[in-house]
Amino acid sequence: MSIEKDAFHRLELLGALEPNEVFSPHMAEAGAYTARVRVVLEERPLPDGDQPAAGATAQTVMDALNALERYAAELLRADTPHQHRVPHLRVRCRELNLPLRDPELKRLLADARRQALGVAEGIGSRPLNLAPVPWLAEGLLMRGCMNLLLGPPKIGKTSLTTGLIGAWAAGSDNYLGLPLIGPCPPVLIVGPDQPEGDWGRLLLSCGLLDAQHRLRPPVIDLFTAGQPLQLDAEGIERIATYAAEHKGLLVLIDSLAAVTRTLGISENDAEIASPLMALLEALEPHGATPVLIHHSGKASIGGSPSLASRGSSAIPAIASQTVSLSRLAEGQPGAPPDRRVVVKTEGRGGSPIELLAERTDAGWISHGDAEAVQAERWRQQEEGRLPDRHGEALEAVRERWDTDQLPMDAATLAEVLELKGDAVRKARALLDSLVRRGLLTSELRASRVGRKKVYAPSGGVRSPGGGVSSQPSEPSQPSGPPTVIDSPNGEKPYGETVRRDRRDRRDRRTHPPKGAETLRTPAGGPPDPAVLPLEEVPPPSPPVRLVPDDDAEDDPHWGPPRTA
Repeated sequence: MSIEKDAFHRLELLGALEPNEVFSPHMAEAGAYTARVRVVLEERPLPDGDQPAAGATAQTVMDALNALERYAAELLRADTPHQHRVPHLRVRCRELNLPLRDPELKRLLADARRQALGVAEGIGSRPLNLAPVPWLAEGLLMRGCMNLLLGPPKIGKTSLTTGLIGAWAAGSDNYLGLPLIGPCPPVLIVGPDQPEGDWGRLLLSCGLLDAQHRLRPPVIDLFTAGQPLQLDAEGIERIATYAAEHKGLLVLIDSLAAVTRTLGISENDAEIASPLMALLEALEPHGATPVLIHHSGKASIGGSPSLASRGSSAIPAIASQTVSLSRLAEGQPGAPPDRRVVVKTEGRGGSPIELLAERTDAGWISHGDAEAVQAERWRQQEEGRLPDRHGEALEAVRERWDTDQLPMDAATLAEVLELKGDAVRKARALLDSLVRRGLLTSELRASRVGRKKVYAPSGGVRSPGGGVSSQPSEPSQPSGPPTVIDSPNGEKPYGETVRRDRRDRRDRRTHPPKGAETLRTPAGGPPDPAVLPLEEVPPPSPPVRLVPDDDAEDDPHWGPPRTA
C-alpha cells in the first residue's frame, strides 16, 4: 500500500491526476497508480526548454527521476553527512531540470534507505509464524517491538528501566517477580531528558558504572542533555548503525518530548508518530528493541494504559506493549505520601499484568498483585464517603457479625440505631443501599413468620469498574474484621477517623452511662430465630423485663422476679 501511495504522490507531482482526485484504496489494491506512473513516465518527454544541461543523459522525466534515485542511493552508500544530502540532491535536480522541492527530496532519500534495507514482501502463500511472544521481561517488555513506558513526572519510569537492566546485567533471572528471558542484551541509552550528572548517579546506583565511573557492559553508549541525539534522519541512522553492530540491541529512549524537540512537531499532532515509525523501520532488520519513555496524561489508576499517554493517540497506537506507572493513592493532608506505584501493562502479547511496586534505597521491590490492594483501598475510600447514618449501619452489621456470628435484619437494625417513624423501612433502605455499594451482601432466610431478608458483610468488595469481586460470605463461616491497609509510612488509611467517630457516637447511644435502664436478656438465651429454618425455631422466650443496673429493688408493677 505504501508503494501505491508513493506512486499517487508522484502522479500529483507530474500533474497526471484529474482535478480533485483522491487516493483510492481499491485502486491501490489493484496496483493502478504504479501502472499509471509507468505509462506517464515512459510516454512523456521533457517539455521544450527543460532539456537536461550539457553532459546530462536523461531524455525523459522517468530517466531524470531514475538518475536522481541512483544519486540518492550513492549518497547513502558514501556516508554523506545528513545535513549535506538534501543540498546535493538539490544541485542534481537543477542539472536534470527537475522542479522538486525539499519534502520530495527527503521522501526520495527515505525511499533509497528503504530500498537499501530490502523491499518488503507480502506473506503470500507461506505459512504464518505463530511462535510464542518473544519477551525480554515476561509480561513487561517485548523483544523486537516498540515498548511504551508511561507515567507522570518523577514517578520512577527511568529508574525502573535502568534497575531492570542493572539486575539483569548482575545475573538476576527475574525482576519484580517477572522472568528475564536469556542473557542481558547490549544497551544504548538515548537520554537527552537528563544531564550527564543525573544519568551518572542513576547508573551508579544500578551498578552500571565501574570504579572509574565509566560505562559498564551491557551499556555501550549514552547520549545526555549535553550530548543530545534527536529522532531526525541523522539520529535514526546513527541508532541503526549501533543496532547493526550489536545484534539484539535494547534502545532506551528518554523521553519522547526530548528526542523530538528540534523536529518542530507537537506531540498533540498525529505526525509525531512519523519519526517513531521511521525508527522502527530502521531497527527491524537488526532485531533491536526500542523502549520509549513518555509522560502520561491525567488518567486514573483504573484506566487503560493505552489511554494514559499524553498527546496524540497515534503514540500508543504504534506500540506493541504499553506499560503505565501510576501512584496507588495520594497521602492524607499533612502525612507522608504513599510511595507505592501501580505497574500496569497492556499490549498485543499475552495477558495484561498489574503489580504493586515501590522504589527503595536498595532499588525497586514488588508488593505483589495490585488488584486486591487497589480494591481494598477503594473500599476504604468508599466507606469514608458514606453518610453518617449509612456508616453507622455498616458498623452495626459488622459488629453483630463479628461478635455473634449472625447476620443483620432490618428490624434489629432499626432497634440498634433507634430509628423513628417507619423504622423498619428506613433500616431496610440503609441496608439495601450498602448492598448496592458492594459493602454488604443479602439473601432471604426462613423464619417463623416467613422468609426474611438478612444482611452480612461482603466477602469481597466492588471494584472501581463495578461488580462485586467475590461471592457473598456464608454466615456459618464468619469472615474476620475488614483488612486495614496502612501506608508504609504508618499513617492511618483514608476514612479511618470517620469510622472511629461513628463508632463512638453509636456506642454512646447503645451503651449509655451506668445507672440508666438497659435491655437485659437471659444469660445463654436461644439463638436469633430470624436466621433459623422453620423446623428449628424454638418456642418464644419468656418476656424480657427492664431492671435498674444496680438491681436495688424490683419495679412494683412487675410480678415476682424471674429466675434463669
